[in-house]
This record gives sequence, C-alpha cells and structure tokens, in this order.
Amino acid sequence: MTAAPEPVVEGELGLREHKRIATRRAIQLAAIQLASERGFDRVTVDEISHAANVSPRTFFNYFPSKEPAIVGELPELPDEASIDRFVAAGPEESLLEGIGQLLIAAITTGELGDPALPGAMSASVQELHIRRRALLKDNPELFAQRLASMHQFEDVLSVVVQRRLSCDDLALAAGPEALNQRARLVTYVAFAGIAARLVLLDRPRWRRTAQRPAPQLFRAGADARDAAPLTPGRPPSLSRGPLGIG
Repeated sequence: MTAAPEPVVEGELGLREHKRIATRRAIQLAAIQLASERGFDRVTVDEISHAANVSPRTFFNYFPSKEPAIVGELPELPDEASIDRFVAAGPEESLLEGIGQLLIAAITTGELGDPALPGAMSASVQELHIRRRALLKDNPELFAQRLASMHQFEDVLSVVVQRRLSCDDLALAAGPEALNQRARLVTYVAFAGIAARLVLLDRPRWRRTAQRPAPQLFRAGADARDAAPLTPGRPPSLSRGPLGIG
C-alpha cells in the first residue's frame, strides 16, 4: 500500500517563497548594477548570473533574457478572484482606493512588503525601484521599452476599471465612449498615488512618507492631478507619468 504523502508545512512553503523572491531580486539588482556601470549592451547573462551568485540556468528559470531583468517585466494584475471582488465591491467602496490596491498588487507581485506597514514596499523593493529609475532616466532606449510595456498594462487595467464602472453605474455603461473615458481617467488618478510613491523614493528625506499605506498616497496623488485638464476626446495616459520609468 502506497504511503500517503506527507503534508507540506505552511512555514516551509513560506521559506521557499522567500528564497525564490530573494533570488529573483538578487538577479534584478545585479543586472541593474552592471548595466549602470558598463552600459546595457556590455552586460551578459553570464556576468549577471555570476554577480548574483546563481548559475545561468537559474537565471533563465526567472527571466527569458537580460532585458526584463533590467527593464522590469510587465506588471501583472492579481488573481481573478481579487479582480472579481474589486468589480463587485459596489459604489459603497471607494473606487479610487480599490483600484489603488490593484495597482499596488500589480507592481509588487511576488515582492515582500513591510509587515509593519501593510501596503508598503520593503526596503529591497525600494532599492530596486530607485536603481531602475536612475538607469532608465540615463538610457532612452531602455525607457522606451519600459514605456511600451506600461502602455500594455494601461489597456489591461482600464478594461478592469470599465467592468467595475459598468456595475456601479448602469447609465454610464450604456455609453461605451463615456465609459472608456471615465475608466481611463479613474485609472490615471489612482496611478498618481503610485507615481507619487516612486518619486518620493528618490528623495531620502521623504522615503518614510513613501511608505505610507497606499490609500493615503492615492488621495494625495488625486489632489495633485485634480487640476490637470483633459484634452477633449483623449484620455490621459498612465505611461507618461513617473511609473513609466519606475
């Protein structure tokens, strides 16, 4: 008779996940550091692997090439259940804070947050964003790659917001053009909070402020962008803001 498999202890899963995240981050930090020192074209996967203390085979278990390790991968929305909860939350729940939580989950997927500050970035995530922003600012070709990926993410996120708005406001749902415009605007405003966080991370005196829970920053970001007029017929674009280089 075959013995039943031993149950997996939750703590063991947690340790394994921590190691996976630590390895992934070490690869990214090594890639960004080398690219900053030598230039993107002068860095190889073998060199990145050596600097991160992993084998090239391990590198390819995490990234298909050096580009996503350096530039950053396309953000991913959380699981479908989380999206469904956001869509079905109803007008009683703040739309801005709801989409803000989706954005936080998207840009920190697989990252270890600060347990003392729910919704906040860990120190190593901050370091990763700071170094990547500096590298992209100095390399227009890498910035263009990041910008293209953010355009894709913008479209995906806007569709989710449209689903929520359609449930919250049936009259708005009846007008596709107005619905699309509203979804783009709401996504842009929520995104301003993330942009504010990434900008603050560049300023040592304000990094603790950047660690505030997401909703506080979303409100601040909304206030900052409130006065910006929309071009008629053209919704704002997320990827033109600071996250395009985040």
